Amino acid sequence: MHTRRTLLISGASTIITALLSPRTVAAQRRLRPLKPGSRIRAVNPCTWMDPETDLEALLERCNQKQCHLEIPAAVNRQWRYFSGTDQERVQDLRSAWNDPRVDALVTLGGGWGAARVLEAGFRFPRRPKWSLGFSDTSSLLLAQWAAGLPGAIHGSSGGTEAQWQRTADLLCGHQVAPLLGKPRRGGSLAAPWLSPT
Repeated sequence: MHTRRTLLISGASTIITALLSPRTVAAQRRLRPLKPGSRIRAVNPCTWMDPETDLEALLERCNQKQCHLEIPAAVNRQWRYFSGTDQERVQDLRSAWNDPRVDALVTLGGGWGAARVLEAGFRFPRRPKWSLGFSDTSSLLLAQWAAGLPGAIHGSSGGTEAQWQRTADLLCGHQVAPLLGKPRRGGSLAAPWLSPT
């Protein structure tokens, strides 16, 4: 059984190879930026959401970009801590990824359920597609890159207008400024599992 850490580390270790492969370069050429009329499907392969979650702001943001956002009823399912059984969530992702009318997927929730769909057998079809996720959906984003498929963006569909604009610019193929920040603390860290043997 894989743990969250092993899945994230193994995904990160294969991402460089995937990014440099000729297959990834070819797939990147086939991945077109979103444009007015593009269809985005909301998915929730993770922890269940409160059925009262207000998605009006996201709908309005997509409308402003002239993109059609589909929000299936399945995003509000609840099974234990998750938004459906593992197989239901695998099928939701598979269906969205295989639908040729869908140009992008946006993940509405976060949580360990995303990695569970990989453990339950979800594999990315050989077609590039934009996908937006955050938090523990990093496991899916890394798996997408490891499969040689570009288009995975780590970011939230919420946040401030400036954060949303950056996300929208990435999805629409516009240049964005590099992320900059200041560390909260100075110093360095050594981890035994990263040290050379």
